[in-house]
Amino acid sequence: MSDAGSGIAGPGDLGRRVTDRRRQLRLSSQQLAARAGMAVGYLEDLESRPAHPTTDAVLRLASAL
Repeated sequence: MSDAGSGIAGPGDLGRRVTDRRRQLRLSSQQLAARAGMAVGYLEDLESRPAHPTTDAVLRLASAL
């Protein structure tokens, strides 16, 4: 999804869902990244931009959440 006319891409559906669930669980990005075994920067990119994560990354996030 992009911000109409701005050229700025928003998070994809997966990113929004991960962010929503992380907040429900009251986890910081650092905590979730550690649980999922991934870099904080990668998680933050996933939450803020459309992304195409690997199946492994999705499974690790699902397990962590």
